[in-house]
Amino acid sequence: MKVNDLLYMLAGAGFSAAAFALSQAFSSCSLASRCQSKLSDSPSTTLLNHVGEPRGRELRKAEFIGYHLTNQSQQDPTYQALQDVWKRVAARTQGKLNMVVLAKDAGLPGSDNEAVLATSHGRFDAVTANGPIFSDIIPRVANIMSLLFTYDSSEEGFWLVNQPTFQEVLSEAGGSFNLTFLPEATFNAGMRVVTSTSTRVFAQPKSIEGFKLRTPPSALIGKQLKAIGVIPVATPITRLLDAMTSGVVDGQENPPSYIQSFGINTVNNRISVTNHLWSGYLTAINSKRWNSWPKAWRTIVQEEFKNQQPRQWAHQESLNQALLGQAPQRLGMLVVRPNLSSLRNDPKLIKTREQAVLALDPRLQPLARKLVAGDASAQAGGRP
Repeated sequence: MKVNDLLYMLAGAGFSAAAFALSQAFSSCSLASRCQSKLSDSPSTTLLNHVGEPRGRELRKAEFIGYHLTNQSQQDPTYQALQDVWKRVAARTQGKLNMVVLAKDAGLPGSDNEAVLATSHGRFDAVTANGPIFSDIIPRVANIMSLLFTYDSSEEGFWLVNQPTFQEVLSEAGGSFNLTFLPEATFNAGMRVVTSTSTRVFAQPKSIEGFKLRTPPSALIGKQLKAIGVIPVATPITRLLDAMTSGVVDGQENPPSYIQSFGINTVNNRISVTNHLWSGYLTAINSKRWNSWPKAWRTIVQEEFKNQQPRQWAHQESLNQALLGQAPQRLGMLVVRPNLSSLRNDPKLIKTREQAVLALDPRLQPLARKLVAGDASAQAGGRP
């Protein structure tokens, strides 16, 4: 799949106008010239001198000004972790590398998928998005993070992303999209849960038959859900609330922190702790940007993300558990803990999941098999 394929995927998701506008803009925009945020000529200096303090002072120090997209809000651990990383990078480069984190994907109508597209084309410089967003873009890598009823905890996710083999394969994955994935910058989103109203609760294997579930745009997640009788409805995060209030879906699935971040508790009042999938955030930087930076800068960025990873992991896990523990008081939601263990042995799911494992990069298949068999738990160790 090439860069233009991202445009087709965006159009297929209902954003044809946005895709067309982006394609027109990018076709006349040189990534190496005026679209790159290098500060050199007189007009740029004039503009910089009119940016108010203290931001103007920061920008006048910078040799590169960039923008990093995430769908998370400013209150979320991932946004805060990204902010902290770039603050430390700025300090270590004497302010020469200045990156700003933009929450909620800067309001892009196409949400995460448009954020990835815009980063690939150089409109933005970096993007951090949940693993399923990349499921149909780099499936031979990202789909190891989309295997249903495979992860027992986020600790196993931490084990996976710190395996040298995973890091090697991920770092190779984005070349044809002008994206450089940073393995050190893979963060934790947590185990996913299902939310709904009291009218239809995701409570037991029999109750999920025909349940219309909002999912991220991942073909593999959809196939696996169909195998166990669920009807997946792929919907951008920006349309999630509309899908639920209109009755298009019976519920949605995401990590617990999303309930608070996206106001899901305003339309749902039940949380089913299904733990059917672990999600992690992948981070990619526009490759032309990345390669234009001095090696010393790239090293600093990698070091700061590596140092941040265990802090973000623990912060996210703590928030998820706190939200579940305080859901009635904090979110106005009742928590249900269904026993879905029988689904792990569903023949249709096993077959579909095995096909997904075989479609992974061969180097990742042994890791996937360890996770499916439950053999990763002992090696995952303690919480970071």
